[in-house]
Amino acid sequence: MVSGTGTERLVDANRQALDTVTLGPSFCHGTFEPLLETELCGQRFSVPFGMPPVGMSGLM
Repeated sequence: MVSGTGTERLVDANRQALDTVTLGPSFCHGTFEPLLETELCGQRFSVPFGMPPVGMSGLM
């Protein structure tokens, strides 16, 4: 059973319809100016930063 509903006739029709679909990447159109500012605890920083996990630092 392939789940083509009943007589399985729709399996081939679905496969043919899906074969006509083409997916492709689409990115980087136009100009892009990233905003690198971030706000943490009410204070604004001009560059992004991260905080490493420190939960296991006692084992090192």
